[in-house]
Amino acid sequence: MQILRDRCRLILELEEALQNSRSEKDTLVQRSEILKNELLEMARQSAKLRENLRNKENAIVLLTEQVTKQELSGPRPVRNGSQRSLPDTEDQVQKMRDILEAYKEKLAFLNEEIVSQNNLRTEMAGREEVLLGMITDWEAKHARLESRLLYSLKDMASGKVKSILGSPEDEVSRIRQRILDEALGGSEADAHVKAVTECDRYGFFVSRLHYTNEEYLERKALEAERRQRLVNLRKDPSSADLSAKWDSFLTKQTRLLQKSEELKNLMRIGCPDGHRGRVWKSCVEWRVSAIKTVKGVGYYQSLVKDTAKPLASSAAKQIKIDLCRTLPNNVHFMNMESDMIPRLEEVLLAFSRHNPAVAYCQGMNRLVAVALLFLNEEDAFWCLVAIVEYLLPGYFTINMIEAQTDQRIFRDLFATKLPELFSHLSQQLDPTLYSFNWFLTVFVDNMHPDIFLPIWDAFLVEGKKVLFRFSLAMFKYFEDVLMEITDQNLANKLLRNLGDRVTDLRKLQAIAFETLNPFPMKLVKARRAVHLPEIMVNFCAADERCWSVD
Repeated sequence: MQILRDRCRLILELEEALQNSRSEKDTLVQRSEILKNELLEMARQSAKLRENLRNKENAIVLLTEQVTKQELSGPRPVRNGSQRSLPDTEDQVQKMRDILEAYKEKLAFLNEEIVSQNNLRTEMAGREEVLLGMITDWEAKHARLESRLLYSLKDMASGKVKSILGSPEDEVSRIRQRILDEALGGSEADAHVKAVTECDRYGFFVSRLHYTNEEYLERKALEAERRQRLVNLRKDPSSADLSAKWDSFLTKQTRLLQKSEELKNLMRIGCPDGHRGRVWKSCVEWRVSAIKTVKGVGYYQSLVKDTAKPLASSAAKQIKIDLCRTLPNNVHFMNMESDMIPRLEEVLLAFSRHNPAVAYCQGMNRLVAVALLFLNEEDAFWCLVAIVEYLLPGYFTINMIEAQTDQRIFRDLFATKLPELFSHLSQQLDPTLYSFNWFLTVFVDNMHPDIFLPIWDAFLVEGKKVLFRFSLAMFKYFEDVLMEITDQNLANKLLRNLGDRVTDLRKLQAIAFETLNPFPMKLVKARRAVHLPEIMVNFCAADERCWSVD
Protein backbone atom coordinates (compact mmCIF):
# COMPACT_ATOMS: atom_id res chain seq x y z
CA MET A 1 0.00 0.00 0.00
CA GLN A 2 2.87 2.37 0.83
CA ILE A 3 4.37 1.68 -2.61
CA LEU A 4 1.10 2.65 -4.23
CA ARG A 5 0.83 5.82 -2.14
CA ASP A 6 4.39 6.76 -3.13
CA ARG A 7 3.50 6.24 -6.79
CA CYS A 8 0.36 8.33 -6.46
CA ARG A 9 2.32 11.05 -4.68
CA LEU A 10 4.86 11.01 -7.51
CA ILE A 11 2.06 11.28 -10.05
CA LEU A 12 0.53 14.20 -8.17
CA GLU A 13 3.92 15.91 -8.01
CA LEU A 14 4.39 15.37 -11.73
CA GLU A 15 0.91 16.70 -12.39
CA GLU A 16 1.63 19.79 -10.27
CA ALA A 17 4.94 20.31 -12.08
CA LEU A 18 3.11 19.92 -15.38
CA GLN A 19 0.56 22.57 -14.40
CA ASN A 20 3.34 24.89 -13.25
CA SER A 21 5.18 24.43 -16.53
CA ARG A 22 1.99 25.23 -18.43
CA SER A 23 1.48 28.39 -16.37
CA GLU A 24 5.10 29.45 -16.92
CA LYS A 25 4.77 28.77 -20.62
CA ASP A 26 1.54 30.82 -20.85
CA THR A 27 3.19 33.69 -18.96
CA LEU A 28 6.18 33.64 -21.28
CA VAL A 29 3.93 33.56 -24.33
CA GLN A 30 2.02 36.60 -23.02
CA ARG A 31 5.27 38.47 -22.33
CA SER A 32 6.47 37.57 -25.80
CA GLU A 33 3.25 38.94 -27.34
CA ILE A 34 3.65 42.19 -25.38
CA LEU A 35 7.22 42.52 -26.61
CA LYS A 36 6.12 41.85 -30.18
CA ASN A 37 3.51 44.62 -29.93
CA GLU A 38 6.09 47.00 -28.46
CA LEU A 39 8.51 46.14 -31.26
CA LEU A 40 5.80 46.83 -33.86
CA GLU A 41 5.03 50.20 -32.27
CA MET A 42 8.73 51.05 -32.17
CA ALA A 43 9.06 50.02 -35.81
CA ARG A 44 6.18 52.38 -36.69
CA GLN A 45 7.78 55.23 -34.74
CA SER A 46 11.13 54.54 -36.35
CA ALA A 47 9.54 54.60 -39.80
CA LYS A 48 7.83 57.89 -38.96
CA LEU A 49 11.10 59.41 -37.75
CA ARG A 50 12.88 58.25 -40.90
CA GLU A 51 10.18 59.87 -43.02
CA ASN A 52 10.58 63.16 -41.10
CA LEU A 53 14.32 62.88 -41.48
CA ARG A 54 14.02 62.46 -45.25
CA ASN A 55 11.73 65.49 -45.46
CA LYS A 56 14.15 67.57 -43.39
CA GLU A 57 17.10 66.47 -45.47
CA ASN A 58 15.25 67.43 -48.66
CA ALA A 59 14.42 70.84 -47.18
CA ILE A 60 18.04 71.37 -46.15
CA VAL A 61 19.26 70.46 -49.63
CA LEU A 62 16.76 72.84 -51.20
CA LEU A 63 17.67 75.70 -48.89
CA THR A 64 21.39 75.09 -49.38
CA GLU A 65 20.93 75.24 -53.15
CA GLN A 66 18.99 78.46 -52.82
CA VAL A 67 21.65 80.06 -50.59
CA THR A 68 24.46 78.98 -52.88
CA LYS A 69 22.64 80.25 -55.92
CA GLN A 70 21.95 83.55 -54.21
CA GLU A 71 25.59 84.00 -53.19
CA LEU A 72 26.89 83.21 -56.67
CA SER A 73 24.48 85.40 -58.58
CA GLY A 74 24.55 88.40 -56.25
CA PRO A 75 21.66 90.85 -56.02
CA ARG A 76 19.25 90.61 -58.99
CA PRO A 77 18.05 93.78 -60.69
CA VAL A 78 14.39 94.56 -60.31
CA ARG A 79 12.19 95.81 -63.20
CA ASN A 80 10.72 99.31 -63.37
CA GLY A 81 14.08 100.76 -62.46
CA SER A 82 13.86 99.83 -58.80
CA GLN A 83 16.59 97.69 -57.17
CA ARG A 84 16.86 96.04 -53.75
CA SER A 85 19.55 97.41 -51.50
CA LEU A 86 22.56 95.30 -50.60
CA PRO A 87 21.69 95.23 -46.89
CA ASP A 88 18.26 93.76 -47.73
CA THR A 89 19.90 90.97 -49.73
CA GLU A 90 22.37 90.26 -46.96
CA ASP A 91 19.53 90.11 -44.44
CA GLN A 92 17.71 87.58 -46.59
CA VAL A 93 20.82 85.42 -46.93
CA GLN A 94 21.42 85.57 -43.19
CA LYS A 95 17.82 84.59 -42.51
CA MET A 96 18.13 81.58 -44.82
CA ARG A 97 21.38 80.63 -43.10
CA ASP A 98 19.66 80.78 -39.72
CA ILE A 99 16.85 78.57 -41.04
CA LEU A 100 19.46 76.18 -42.41
CA GLU A 101 21.22 75.99 -39.04
CA ALA A 102 17.90 75.36 -37.32
CA TYR A 103 17.16 72.52 -39.72
CA LYS A 104 20.61 71.07 -39.15
CA GLU A 105 20.03 71.11 -35.39
CA LYS A 106 16.69 69.35 -35.89
CA LEU A 107 18.37 66.85 -38.20
CA ALA A 108 21.01 66.09 -35.57
CA PHE A 109 18.27 65.63 -32.97
CA LEU A 110 16.33 63.26 -35.27
CA ASN A 111 19.48 61.26 -35.97
CA GLU A 112 20.03 60.85 -32.24
CA GLU A 113 16.40 59.75 -31.82
CA ILE A 114 16.72 57.17 -34.59
CA VAL A 115 19.94 55.79 -33.11
CA SER A 116 18.25 55.60 -29.72
CA GLN A 117 15.19 53.87 -31.20
CA ASN A 118 17.36 51.40 -33.10
CA ASN A 119 19.33 50.58 -29.95
CA LEU A 120 16.11 50.08 -28.00
CA ARG A 121 14.67 47.98 -30.80
CA THR A 122 17.81 45.80 -30.85
CA GLU A 123 17.58 45.40 -27.08
CA MET A 124 13.88 44.44 -27.30
CA ALA A 125 14.61 41.96 -30.12
CA GLY A 126 17.29 40.38 -27.95
CA ARG A 127 14.86 40.12 -25.04
CA GLU A 128 12.25 38.56 -27.34
CA GLU A 129 14.79 36.02 -28.57
CA VAL A 130 15.63 35.12 -24.97
CA LEU A 131 11.94 34.75 -24.14
CA LEU A 132 11.33 32.59 -27.20
CA GLY A 133 14.23 30.42 -26.12
CA MET A 134 12.70 30.14 -22.66
CA ILE A 135 9.33 29.21 -24.19
CA THR A 136 11.01 26.50 -26.25
CA ASP A 137 12.76 25.18 -23.14
CA TRP A 138 9.47 25.11 -21.25
CA GLU A 139 7.77 23.32 -24.15
CA ALA A 140 10.45 20.63 -24.01
CA LYS A 141 10.20 20.42 -20.22
CA HIS A 142 6.41 20.26 -20.43
CA ALA A 143 6.57 17.43 -22.98
CA ARG A 144 9.11 15.55 -20.84
CA LEU A 145 6.97 15.85 -17.70
CA GLU A 146 3.85 14.88 -19.63
CA SER A 147 5.62 11.81 -21.00
CA ARG A 148 6.74 10.72 -17.50
CA LEU A 149 3.27 11.29 -16.09
CA LEU A 150 1.58 9.32 -18.87
CA TYR A 151 3.94 6.38 -18.55
CA SER A 152 3.17 6.27 -14.81
CA LEU A 153 -0.56 6.45 -15.53
CA LYS A 154 -0.20 3.69 -18.10
CA ASP A 155 1.10 1.38 -15.38
CA MET A 156 -1.87 2.28 -13.22
CA ALA A 157 -4.34 1.80 -16.07
CA SER A 158 -2.92 -1.65 -16.79
CA GLY A 159 -4.55 -2.95 -13.60
CA LYS A 160 -1.30 -4.06 -12.03
CA VAL A 161 -2.13 -2.20 -8.82
CA LYS A 162 -5.84 -3.00 -8.76
CA SER A 163 -5.56 -5.75 -6.14
CA ILE A 164 -3.63 -3.46 -3.77
CA LEU A 165 -6.18 -0.66 -3.87
CA GLY A 166 -8.83 -2.58 -1.99
CA SER A 167 -12.16 -0.79 -1.72
CA PRO A 168 -13.16 1.41 -4.67
CA GLU A 169 -13.99 4.09 -2.09
CA ASP A 170 -10.38 4.32 -1.07
CA GLU A 171 -8.98 7.87 -1.36
CA VAL A 172 -6.05 6.66 -3.45
CA SER A 173 -8.48 5.00 -5.86
CA ARG A 174 -10.41 8.24 -6.31
CA ILE A 175 -7.21 10.18 -6.89
CA ARG A 176 -6.06 7.63 -9.43
CA GLN A 177 -9.37 7.71 -11.31
CA ARG A 178 -9.44 11.51 -11.41
CA ILE A 179 -5.93 11.73 -12.86
CA LEU A 180 -6.68 8.98 -15.38
CA ASP A 181 -9.83 10.75 -16.56
CA GLU A 182 -7.92 14.00 -17.00
CA ALA A 183 -5.11 12.26 -18.90
CA LEU A 184 -7.55 10.38 -21.13
CA GLY A 185 -9.29 13.63 -22.00
CA GLY A 186 -12.75 13.04 -20.54
CA SER A 187 -15.51 10.64 -21.49
CA GLU A 188 -15.86 8.50 -24.58
CA ALA A 189 -18.27 11.09 -26.00
CA ASP A 190 -15.63 13.80 -25.52
CA ALA A 191 -13.12 11.58 -27.32
CA HIS A 192 -15.29 11.58 -30.46
CA VAL A 193 -15.16 15.38 -30.55
CA LYS A 194 -11.43 15.66 -29.78
CA ALA A 195 -10.61 12.98 -32.37
CA VAL A 196 -11.53 15.36 -35.18
CA THR A 197 -10.36 18.64 -33.64
CA GLU A 198 -6.90 17.84 -32.27
CA CYS A 199 -4.92 17.49 -35.49
CA ASP A 200 -1.36 18.26 -36.47
CA ARG A 201 -0.43 20.44 -39.43
CA TYR A 202 -0.93 17.51 -41.83
CA GLY A 203 -4.38 16.60 -40.48
CA PHE A 204 -3.25 13.50 -38.54
CA PHE A 205 -4.66 12.91 -35.07
CA VAL A 206 -4.34 10.39 -32.24
CA SER A 207 -7.76 8.96 -31.47
CA ARG A 208 -8.68 7.35 -28.20
CA LEU A 209 -11.60 5.55 -29.82
CA HIS A 210 -9.76 2.48 -31.09
CA TYR A 211 -7.42 1.82 -28.15
CA THR A 212 -7.64 0.59 -24.60
CA ASN A 213 -6.84 3.13 -21.89
CA GLU A 214 -3.40 1.57 -21.44
CA GLU A 215 -2.62 1.70 -25.17
CA TYR A 216 -3.90 5.26 -25.50
CA LEU A 217 -1.79 6.48 -22.58
CA GLU A 218 1.28 4.86 -24.10
CA ARG A 219 0.60 6.51 -27.45
CA LYS A 220 0.18 9.90 -25.76
CA ALA A 221 3.42 9.36 -23.84
CA LEU A 222 5.26 8.52 -27.06
CA GLU A 223 3.75 11.59 -28.72
CA ALA A 224 4.94 13.78 -25.84
CA GLU A 225 8.43 12.30 -26.12
CA ARG A 226 8.44 12.85 -29.87
CA ARG A 227 7.26 16.44 -29.38
CA GLN A 228 10.04 17.07 -26.88
CA ARG A 229 12.66 15.87 -29.36
CA LEU A 230 11.18 18.02 -32.14
CA VAL A 231 11.23 21.09 -29.90
CA ASN A 232 14.86 20.44 -28.99
CA LEU A 233 15.64 19.94 -32.66
CA ARG A 234 13.93 23.22 -33.55
CA LYS A 235 16.07 25.22 -31.12
CA ASP A 236 19.26 23.51 -32.26
CA PRO A 237 21.44 25.98 -34.22
CA SER A 238 21.88 23.34 -36.91
CA SER A 239 18.16 23.63 -37.74
CA ALA A 240 18.57 27.34 -38.53
CA ASP A 241 21.62 26.47 -40.63
CA LEU A 242 19.59 23.83 -42.49
CA SER A 243 16.77 26.30 -43.21
CA ALA A 244 19.34 28.81 -44.51
CA LYS A 245 20.90 26.10 -46.71
CA TRP A 246 17.50 25.25 -48.21
CA ASP A 247 16.74 28.92 -48.91
CA SER A 248 20.16 29.42 -50.47
CA PHE A 249 19.82 26.28 -52.59
CA LEU A 250 16.32 27.05 -53.89
CA THR A 251 17.15 30.65 -54.83
CA LYS A 252 19.78 29.32 -57.23
CA GLN A 253 17.34 26.89 -58.92
CA THR A 254 14.94 27.24 -61.80
CA ARG A 255 11.29 26.19 -61.48
CA LEU A 256 12.28 22.55 -62.06
CA LEU A 257 15.06 21.52 -59.71
CA GLN A 258 18.04 19.68 -61.12
CA LYS A 259 19.55 16.51 -59.66
CA SER A 260 22.64 17.24 -57.61
CA GLU A 261 24.68 15.96 -54.69
CA GLU A 262 23.65 19.05 -52.72
CA LEU A 263 19.96 18.27 -53.16
CA LYS A 264 20.50 14.62 -52.19
CA ASN A 265 22.26 15.61 -48.97
CA LEU A 266 19.55 18.13 -48.10
CA MET A 267 16.77 15.60 -48.74
CA ARG A 268 18.48 13.05 -46.53
CA ILE A 269 17.96 15.45 -43.63
CA GLY A 270 14.43 16.39 -44.70
CA CYS A 271 12.64 19.02 -46.76
CA PRO A 272 10.81 21.91 -45.01
CA ASP A 273 7.03 21.68 -45.34
CA GLY A 274 6.83 24.96 -47.23
CA HIS A 275 9.13 23.67 -50.00
CA ARG A 276 8.01 20.04 -50.12
CA GLY A 277 5.41 20.48 -52.87
CA ARG A 278 7.88 22.12 -55.26
CA VAL A 279 10.69 19.68 -54.48
CA TRP A 280 8.52 16.56 -54.75
CA LYS A 281 7.11 17.76 -58.06
CA SER A 282 10.63 18.11 -59.45
CA CYS A 283 11.66 14.64 -58.20
CA VAL A 284 8.59 13.14 -59.90
CA GLU A 285 9.28 15.07 -63.10
CA TRP A 286 12.74 13.48 -63.40
CA ARG A 287 11.09 10.04 -63.58
CA VAL A 288 8.08 10.72 -65.78
CA SER A 289 9.17 13.51 -68.13
CA ALA A 290 9.61 11.12 -71.06
CA ILE A 291 6.18 9.47 -70.73
CA LYS A 292 4.53 12.86 -70.19
CA THR A 293 6.02 14.06 -73.47
CA VAL A 294 4.68 10.98 -75.26
CA LYS A 295 1.19 11.26 -73.74
CA GLY A 296 0.97 14.99 -74.44
CA VAL A 297 -0.55 17.98 -72.67
CA GLY A 298 -3.96 17.34 -71.09
CA TYR A 299 -3.42 13.60 -70.70
CA TYR A 300 -4.53 13.49 -67.08
CA GLN A 301 -7.65 15.53 -67.82
CA SER A 302 -8.52 13.11 -70.63
CA LEU A 303 -8.24 10.18 -68.21
CA VAL A 304 -10.56 11.88 -65.75
CA LYS A 305 -13.14 12.71 -68.43
CA ASP A 306 -12.83 9.45 -70.36
CA THR A 307 -16.00 7.70 -69.26
CA ALA A 308 -16.40 5.82 -72.56
CA LYS A 309 -13.24 3.78 -71.98
CA PRO A 310 -14.16 0.54 -70.14
CA LEU A 311 -12.79 0.22 -66.63
CA ALA A 312 -12.56 -3.08 -64.78
CA SER A 313 -15.45 -3.01 -62.33
CA SER A 314 -13.45 -4.96 -59.77
CA ALA A 315 -10.81 -2.19 -59.64
CA ALA A 316 -13.39 0.60 -59.32
CA LYS A 317 -15.25 -1.36 -56.67
CA GLN A 318 -12.09 -2.05 -54.66
CA ILE A 319 -11.05 1.59 -54.89
CA LYS A 320 -14.43 2.63 -53.48
CA ILE A 321 -14.10 0.13 -50.62
CA ASP A 322 -10.57 1.27 -49.74
CA LEU A 323 -11.19 5.02 -49.76
CA CYS A 324 -12.06 5.25 -46.06
CA ARG A 325 -9.40 2.69 -45.15
CA THR A 326 -6.66 4.86 -46.61
CA LEU A 327 -5.67 7.13 -43.71
CA PRO A 328 -8.43 6.78 -41.10
CA ASN A 329 -6.23 8.73 -38.67
CA ASN A 330 -6.26 11.82 -40.90
CA VAL A 331 -9.09 14.34 -40.91
CA HIS A 332 -8.81 14.73 -44.71
CA PHE A 333 -9.52 11.02 -45.35
CA MET A 334 -11.39 9.80 -42.26
CA ASN A 335 -14.79 9.29 -43.94
CA MET A 336 -16.61 9.67 -47.27
CA GLU A 337 -17.49 13.29 -46.43
CA SER A 338 -13.83 14.27 -45.91
CA ASP A 339 -12.51 16.91 -48.29
CA MET A 340 -9.78 14.88 -50.00
CA ILE A 341 -11.72 11.64 -50.56
CA PRO A 342 -13.11 12.74 -53.99
CA ARG A 343 -9.62 13.83 -55.09
CA LEU A 344 -8.16 10.50 -53.94
CA GLU A 345 -10.78 8.54 -55.89
CA GLU A 346 -10.23 10.67 -59.00
CA VAL A 347 -6.48 10.00 -59.03
CA LEU A 348 -6.82 6.26 -58.40
CA LEU A 349 -9.45 5.84 -61.14
CA ALA A 350 -7.29 7.86 -63.55
CA PHE A 351 -4.34 5.56 -62.86
CA SER A 352 -6.56 2.52 -63.42
CA ARG A 353 -7.32 3.83 -66.89
CA HIS A 354 -3.69 4.81 -67.48
CA ASN A 355 -2.26 1.40 -66.54
CA PRO A 356 -4.94 -1.32 -66.94
CA ALA A 357 -2.34 -4.07 -66.37
CA VAL A 358 -1.92 -2.91 -62.77
CA ALA A 359 -5.24 -1.05 -62.46
CA TYR A 360 -5.34 -0.88 -58.67
CA CYS A 361 -3.57 -2.63 -55.82
CA GLN A 362 -4.06 -2.09 -52.11
CA GLY A 363 -1.35 0.19 -50.80
CA MET A 364 -1.55 2.56 -53.76
CA ASN A 365 -4.30 4.52 -51.99
CA ARG A 366 -1.92 5.45 -49.15
CA LEU A 367 0.76 6.58 -51.58
CA VAL A 368 -1.70 8.91 -53.35
CA ALA A 369 -3.09 10.22 -50.05
CA VAL A 370 0.34 11.28 -48.83
CA ALA A 371 1.10 12.89 -52.20
CA LEU A 372 -2.18 14.85 -52.04
CA LEU A 373 -1.08 16.48 -48.79
CA PHE A 374 1.49 18.46 -50.83
CA LEU A 375 0.51 18.15 -54.52
CA ASN A 376 -2.56 18.82 -56.62
CA GLU A 377 -4.48 15.94 -58.25
CA GLU A 378 -2.52 15.87 -61.51
CA ASP A 379 0.87 16.03 -59.80
CA ALA A 380 -0.25 13.33 -57.33
CA PHE A 381 -1.23 11.14 -60.30
CA TRP A 382 2.23 11.49 -61.84
CA CYS A 383 3.76 10.84 -58.42
CA LEU A 384 1.89 7.51 -58.34
CA VAL A 385 3.10 6.74 -61.87
CA ALA A 386 6.69 7.49 -60.81
CA ILE A 387 6.48 5.20 -57.78
CA VAL A 388 4.58 2.28 -59.35
CA GLU A 389 6.29 2.24 -62.76
CA TYR A 390 9.79 3.59 -62.04
CA LEU A 391 10.75 3.55 -58.37
CA LEU A 392 9.00 0.30 -57.36
CA PRO A 393 8.33 -1.56 -60.63
CA GLY A 394 6.86 -5.01 -60.15
CA TYR A 395 5.61 -4.27 -56.65
CA PHE A 396 1.96 -3.83 -57.56
CA THR A 397 1.48 -6.73 -59.94
CA ILE A 398 -0.52 -9.88 -59.18
CA ASN A 399 2.52 -12.01 -58.31
CA MET A 400 4.56 -9.09 -56.80
CA ILE A 401 7.79 -10.75 -57.96
CA GLU A 402 9.97 -7.67 -57.43
CA ALA A 403 8.56 -7.13 -53.96
CA GLN A 404 9.28 -10.73 -53.01
CA THR A 405 12.78 -10.47 -54.44
CA ASP A 406 13.55 -7.34 -52.43
CA GLN A 407 12.43 -9.02 -49.22
CA ARG A 408 14.88 -11.85 -49.80
CA ILE A 409 17.59 -9.28 -50.46
CA PHE A 410 16.59 -7.52 -47.26
CA ARG A 411 16.99 -10.75 -45.29
CA ASP A 412 20.51 -11.14 -46.67
CA LEU A 413 21.40 -7.53 -45.80
CA PHE A 414 19.89 -7.96 -42.33
CA ALA A 415 22.03 -11.05 -41.70
CA THR A 416 25.13 -9.18 -42.91
CA LYS A 417 24.62 -5.81 -41.18
CA LEU A 418 22.97 -6.96 -37.93
CA PRO A 419 24.02 -10.62 -37.52
CA GLU A 420 23.31 -10.98 -33.76
CA LEU A 421 19.85 -9.43 -33.95
CA PHE A 422 19.01 -11.41 -37.09
CA SER A 423 20.00 -14.67 -35.42
CA HIS A 424 17.98 -13.80 -32.31
CA LEU A 425 14.79 -12.81 -34.19
CA SER A 426 14.97 -15.64 -36.73
CA GLN A 427 14.48 -18.13 -33.93
CA GLN A 428 11.07 -16.61 -33.23
CA LEU A 429 9.73 -15.07 -36.45
CA ASP A 430 10.52 -13.80 -39.95
CA PRO A 431 11.53 -10.09 -40.01
CA THR A 432 10.26 -9.71 -43.58
CA LEU A 433 6.69 -10.17 -42.32
CA TYR A 434 7.01 -6.59 -41.04
CA SER A 435 9.43 -5.02 -43.51
CA PHE A 436 7.27 -6.05 -46.50
CA ASN A 437 4.60 -3.48 -45.64
CA TRP A 438 7.23 -0.79 -44.96
CA PHE A 439 8.47 -1.20 -48.53
CA LEU A 440 4.99 -1.39 -50.06
CA THR A 441 3.66 1.80 -48.45
CA VAL A 442 7.00 3.62 -48.04
CA PHE A 443 6.60 3.57 -44.23
CA VAL A 444 3.21 5.32 -44.17
CA ASP A 445 1.60 2.61 -42.02
CA ASN A 446 2.06 2.91 -38.24
CA MET A 447 4.60 5.71 -38.39
CA HIS A 448 4.27 9.36 -37.37
CA PRO A 449 4.27 11.79 -40.33
CA ASP A 450 7.19 13.75 -38.85
CA ILE A 451 9.19 10.52 -39.24
CA PHE A 452 7.94 9.02 -42.53
CA LEU A 453 7.82 12.27 -44.55
CA PRO A 454 11.62 12.80 -44.40
CA ILE A 455 11.96 9.17 -45.53
CA TRP A 456 9.77 10.03 -48.53
CA ASP A 457 12.03 13.02 -49.24
CA ALA A 458 15.09 10.80 -49.55
CA PHE A 459 13.16 8.03 -51.35
CA LEU A 460 11.91 10.31 -54.14
CA VAL A 461 15.48 11.45 -54.83
CA GLU A 462 17.47 8.22 -54.36
CA GLY A 463 14.92 5.50 -54.98
CA LYS A 464 14.48 2.02 -53.51
CA LYS A 465 17.88 1.92 -51.81
CA VAL A 466 16.50 4.26 -49.15
CA LEU A 467 13.88 1.63 -48.19
CA PHE A 468 16.60 -0.93 -47.48
CA ARG A 469 18.52 1.59 -45.40
CA PHE A 470 15.58 2.68 -43.24
CA SER A 471 14.16 -0.82 -42.81
CA LEU A 472 17.48 -1.97 -41.39
CA ALA A 473 17.70 1.27 -39.37
CA MET A 474 14.33 0.48 -37.76
CA PHE A 475 15.63 -2.82 -36.40
CA LYS A 476 18.93 -1.25 -35.35
CA TYR A 477 17.05 1.57 -33.57
CA PHE A 478 15.30 -0.98 -31.32
CA GLU A 479 18.10 -3.54 -31.25
CA ASP A 480 18.64 -3.44 -27.45
CA VAL A 481 14.92 -3.86 -26.73
CA LEU A 482 14.47 -6.65 -29.26
CA MET A 483 17.49 -8.56 -28.00
CA GLU A 484 15.91 -8.77 -24.55
CA ILE A 485 12.62 -10.25 -25.81
CA THR A 486 12.42 -14.03 -25.84
CA ASP A 487 8.65 -14.40 -26.04
CA GLN A 488 7.35 -14.64 -29.62
CA ASN A 489 4.04 -12.93 -28.85
CA LEU A 490 5.77 -9.96 -27.23
CA ALA A 491 8.19 -9.68 -30.14
CA ASN A 492 5.32 -9.80 -32.62
CA LYS A 493 3.37 -7.12 -30.73
CA LEU A 494 6.38 -4.80 -30.65
CA LEU A 495 7.32 -5.32 -34.30
CA ARG A 496 3.76 -4.71 -35.53
CA ASN A 497 3.88 -1.22 -33.99
CA LEU A 498 7.60 -0.57 -34.34
CA GLY A 499 7.24 2.48 -36.55
CA ASP A 500 4.84 4.19 -34.16
CA ARG A 501 7.44 3.98 -31.37
CA VAL A 502 10.15 5.91 -33.21
CA THR A 503 10.54 9.31 -31.54
CA ASP A 504 14.06 10.43 -32.55
CA LEU A 505 14.21 11.26 -36.26
CA ARG A 506 17.86 12.34 -36.24
CA LYS A 507 18.92 9.10 -34.57
CA LEU A 508 17.06 7.04 -37.19
CA GLN A 509 18.59 9.08 -40.03
CA ALA A 510 22.08 8.75 -38.54
CA ILE A 511 21.71 4.97 -38.41
CA ALA A 512 20.38 4.78 -41.97
CA PHE A 513 22.99 7.02 -43.62
CA GLU A 514 26.02 6.66 -41.34
CA THR A 515 25.98 3.61 -39.06
CA LEU A 516 24.98 1.19 -41.84
CA ASN A 517 27.70 2.41 -44.23
CA PRO A 518 29.15 1.14 -46.46
CA PHE A 519 25.98 0.30 -48.39
CA PRO A 520 27.02 -0.43 -52.01
CA MET A 521 24.29 -0.99 -54.59
CA LYS A 522 26.56 -3.61 -56.14
CA LEU A 523 25.69 -5.87 -53.23
CA VAL A 524 21.96 -5.33 -53.75
CA LYS A 525 22.27 -6.01 -57.48
CA ALA A 526 24.35 -9.14 -56.83
CA ARG A 527 21.73 -10.54 -54.44
CA ARG A 528 18.96 -9.69 -56.92
CA ALA A 529 20.80 -11.67 -59.60
CA VAL A 530 20.61 -14.68 -57.26
CA HIS A 531 17.08 -14.39 -55.88
CA LEU A 532 15.08 -13.14 -58.88
CA PRO A 533 15.68 -16.29 -61.02
CA GLU A 534 14.81 -18.48 -58.02
CA ILE A 535 11.50 -16.68 -57.49
CA MET A 536 10.72 -16.79 -61.21
CA VAL A 537 11.34 -20.54 -61.27
CA ASN A 538 9.15 -21.05 -58.20
CA PHE A 539 6.41 -18.93 -59.70
CA CYS A 540 6.49 -20.83 -63.01
CA ALA A 541 6.45 -24.16 -61.18
CA ALA A 542 3.46 -23.08 -59.13
CA ASP A 543 1.74 -21.87 -62.27
CA GLU A 544 2.34 -25.24 -63.99
CA ARG A 545 0.90 -27.10 -60.98
CA CYS A 546 -2.22 -24.95 -61.19
CA TRP A 547 -2.60 -25.80 -64.88
CA SER A 548 -2.05 -29.51 -64.24
CA VAL A 549 -4.76 -29.50 -61.58
CA ASP A 550 -7.17 -27.82 -63.97
